[in-house]
Amino acid sequence: VAEPPEPPDSFGRSIESVEAEARGDKAEKKRAKAGDLSTNGLELRDAHAKLYPGVPAPRITTKTDDFHGNIDYVWTTPQLRVTKLLALPRGTDVPEGGAFPPIPSADWPSDHLATGVEFVV
Repeated sequence: VAEPPEPPDSFGRSIESVEAEARGDKAEKKRAKAGDLSTNGLELRDAHAKLYPGVPAPRITTKTDDFHGNIDYVWTTPQLRVTKLLALPRGTDVPEGGAFPPIPSADWPSDHLATGVEFVV
């Protein structure tokens, strides 16, 4: 399975990531990049994990000819109660996406499947 494409640096880059890149430290660069998005002290949690503790998250939210994976998340905080999740199409909950076709396609016009959460404050 191919690695997912690098995300754009639209959230800015941490100083740790920039310094790691300058040193050529690939492990540190990858670790720093994974934490680039600042939470400003918020305790963010994956909404799926909050509603279904112990249940694996969806296997795929995107699929191409050479990549499949869950790259779309909805984050929540302890102050919000997750009450519902938007169901994903059949075939996305098994390894490698099962028979789910690469997207976009005629049936699924986006390269990402919709994710949705209902919250109560």
